[in-house]
Amino acid sequence: MSILIVDDDPTIRDLSAILLKQAGFTDVRAAAGPKQAFEWLGIGASHKAALSPNVILMDIMMPEMDG
Repeated sequence: MSILIVDDDPTIRDLSAILLKQAGFTDVRAAAGPKQAFEWLGIGASHKAALSPNVILMDIMMPEMDG
């Protein structure tokens, strides 16, 4: 299962990734914010999707855009 974490707080982002990997999930990626996530997912730009996660865990309140 592929998981994408989107959170502007590096501590929460890193801790979430560590906990998921310890739980046995091997394909865990972490984006620093929505713009990076959108780029990876190929949303709203001419970029081709680099990721196709099964689950996206997103922070609800972020400076650029709310989850």
